[in-house]
Amino acid sequence: MPVLHEWHTRTASLHGELADAEPSFDNLRTAILGISQHIGRAQAEAILARFGAKAITAKPNVPGLDETQYPQAFALCLEVLAGRVDATSSAVAS
Repeated sequence: MPVLHEWHTRTASLHGELADAEPSFDNLRTAILGISQHIGRAQAEAILARFGAKAITAKPNVPGLDETQYPQAFALCLEVLAGRVDATSSAVAS
C-alpha cells in the first residue's frame, strides 16, 4: 500500500465528492480552491504552473488554463486530493 501525504485525511471528503465528477470548469475550480484551502496555496499554484497557468480561466494579462487542459489538470487535482501526489515535487508518494 502506498504511503499517502498527511493531508489526505483533510481532503478525503472533497476527493470523494469530486472523484466521479466531470473535469468541468466548476469542478476544477472547486478542486483548486479546496486544495488551496485544505493543503496550501503552494499546491494549488504548482498544479496550475504545471500547465503554464496562473489561474483557471484567462484574466487580462494572466495566463489561464485552456479548456483542453481541464481533464489533465483535474486528474492531477484528484491525485493531490487523494494524497498520492505532491504537486510541488516531481515525485509520487510511494
